[in-house]
Amino acid sequence: MPLTALALVLLSALLHASWNLAYKRSGGGRAFMLAYSVAAVVLYAPVAFVAWRMLPAGARALTPQQWLFALGSGVIHFGYFVLLDKAYRVGDLSVVYPVARSTGPLLTVGGAMLLFAERPTAVALTGAALIAAGAFFIAGGRSADAHKPRGVSVAFALATGLFIAVYTMWDRYAVRNLGLPVVLLDWLSGSFRLALMLPLFWRWRGDARVAARTQWRAIGFIAAVSPLSYMLALYAMTLAPLAYVAPARESSVIFGALFGTLLLREGQVARRVGCAAVMCAGLALLATH
Repeated sequence: MPLTALALVLLSALLHASWNLAYKRSGGGRAFMLAYSVAAVVLYAPVAFVAWRMLPAGARALTPQQWLFALGSGVIHFGYFVLLDKAYRVGDLSVVYPVARSTGPLLTVGGAMLLFAERPTAVALTGAALIAAGAFFIAGGRSADAHKPRGVSVAFALATGLFIAVYTMWDRYAVRNLGLPVVLLDWLSGSFRLALMLPLFWRWRGDARVAARTQWRAIGFIAAVSPLSYMLALYAMTLAPLAYVAPARESSVIFGALFGTLLLREGQVARRVGCAAVMCAGLALLATH
C-alpha cells in the first residue's frame, strides 16, 4: 500500500473511533442522530459545491448511474446508522465497535471472492481467521453492565458489519469506476440519508432541537469528523486496492477498545485490549497479502 494511502487510512481509523466515542458518550438516539445529520449536510454543503465546480464543465451533469449510486449509498448508510445506534444503546462500545468493524472486512473478502473472483492467499485467510477469533472472544465475556443483553448487542453489531461491507464495496465502485468525486459522493449520500430520516424521525424534531442546544459540542464534533473520516478512507481507495484499504481501516478497533475500557470504564481491560490486538494482527496480515 502506498505510504500516503496508509497514512490516510490510519487517520481515518483514529477519527472514526473518536466520533464513535462521542456518540456513545452522548447517549445517541434518533433525535441526536437527526441533529448531527442535519449539521453535517449543512457544514459540508459549501465543500461539496466547490468539489462540483472543480469538475470539468462536461462532467458537472451527473449520469443516471452516478445518481443511482449516490442514492443507493444514502440508503445503505441510513441502514448502517440505524443499526449502529441500536447496537450502542444496548451494548458496550468495546464490544459493539470491534465486532461491527471486524465483520466488515471479513464480508468484504467474501464478497470479493464471490463477486470479483479474487483469490486471497493463505496468509490473508489466516488474517481473516484471526479477526473472527478476536471478535468472538471480545464479545464473549461479561459486560460491565450485567443487565445489558450481550447477545442482542452482538447481533446488531454483526448486522452493522454487513452494512459496512456493502457500503464499502458500493462506494468504492462509485469513486473508482464511475468517477464520482469523494466529497460530492459523501455529501449526496448524506443528503439522501437525511431525506430518509425526516419522515421517520419527524416526531422527534423537538427533541433534536433540544439536543442541538444541550449537546452542541458533541453534535458539531460528529458532524465534522464522521464525514471527514469516511472521505479520507474513500480517497485512500482511489490510491490503493480495496483489499488493502478496507482491512487497514479496521485498525480503528484498537482505538475503540482503548476508548471503551479506559475512558468509559467498561471493564476487562486486559482481555478486550488483547483481543483487539489479535484482530489488528489479523487485519495487518489481510492488508499486506
